[in-house]
Amino acid sequence: MMMKKFSGLSVALLGLWLFTGCSTNIHPPETVNTPPPQKFGSFSQVKLETSVIAPEYAESSSSRKAVNKIDELLNQRLKTVFPQLNSPNGGSGKTLVIKPYVEAIKFVGGGTRFWAGAMAGSSAVILRVDYVEQSSGKIIASPKFYSKASAVSGDYSMGGNDNAMLNRIVSAAVDYTVSHR
Repeated sequence: MMMKKFSGLSVALLGLWLFTGCSTNIHPPETVNTPPPQKFGSFSQVKLETSVIAPEYAESSSSRKAVNKIDELLNQRLKTVFPQLNSPNGGSGKTLVIKPYVEAIKFVGGGTRFWAGAMAGSSAVILRVDYVEQSSGKIIASPKFYSKASAVSGDYSMGGNDNAMLNRIVSAAVDYTVSHR
């Protein structure tokens, strides 16, 4: 009788452990994104640099792939806001340089999500975007954006929610840009 209770408890604890997943220690920033002192539309040229990833996250191949996707999406969406984005002949005048920096990222790729499911943990990203006046090097704005995909939703969507997290982080950055254009 005692052995049966012990084995039942062991199975319950094992099941609980299997469904907890890995913890993701990336949390929303506590800062508030303030409007820039100068509208982005006052610049005649706009350049988008390639995202830089914090060194402690750069070793992960899935994180690097996710950052490449962020770059691709930023380039596509910001071209709709600034048609002259990265144009070599943007004319004279002031130049705005947009510098994305991934402060923290944990991205669960499709293969890991397929094999480990929710046990792979959640995905999360913090993206800081510096808007810099090129001539002076002055940072006009430096908002931070956060997005997360939970482990269970990532599992049920077979990684679709992890990929949607990348779209959400880019949408937040583009929305900020549009609202201060």
